[in-house]
Amino acid sequence: MIRHLVMLLLGLPLWAVASEPADLSPQAEYTLQARVLLHDDAGARQILRDRGEGYEPAFALEWQLLVDDVPAALSQQGAAAPSSAATRAFVQALALRLPRVNCAAEAFVPLGSPEFGLYRLVCQHPDVEPLRQEYLALRAAPETGRQARIDALFLRWAATLRDAPDAPHCSRVTGWYQARHAFAHAERVHQLYQTILWRLLPVELWLGEPLLPQADELCDDG
Repeated sequence: MIRHLVMLLLGLPLWAVASEPADLSPQAEYTLQARVLLHDDAGARQILRDRGEGYEPAFALEWQLLVDDVPAALSQQGAAAPSSAATRAFVQALALRLPRVNCAAEAFVPLGSPEFGLYRLVCQHPDVEPLRQEYLALRAAPETGRQARIDALFLRWAATLRDAPDAPHCSRVTGWYQARHAFAHAERVHQLYQTILWRLLPVELWLGEPLLPQADELCDDG
């Protein structure tokens, strides 16, 4: 009782009296770890650190390595490859957008074990899906004038990445609850990396070579 009174006199909330922090929900734990992995968020790091050993990922995702590989990937698009100038504009826009993408986990459903289950991963970023049909059409278009149209498409794509508002995109991912070891954190990195990259640069998906178990979908409540 005296301790409660002292805390109130100091202007501190009563939840600070607790000697041990409450357990995080599966979705809260995933979301906090995603904030660390995507943005090296200091506040999220501290919350996880306060929970105990293993909660906090040791590193953040390094987007620059991915950005450096994009020009080579685009050059392999054959008839639909953008020019050097359009590629530079696209890569610059992608480099600006990637650090701004936020992801949060929702609706954890255990799969045979309370420690492993299915998450609804919601990532906020622009919707590039309206560009799909034009991209596919350009791959089969006559050569005359095609390069200019491809470059115009990639410049619009770059403008979308740079300036378009975020929309919530949902994916289903599996993972461990109480992910308190390096393997689980590496799995989170892989999921976030794939989900975000293949939503902002979904060429393989558009060509019918899906690298994710399901197609992209805008969240129903978005």
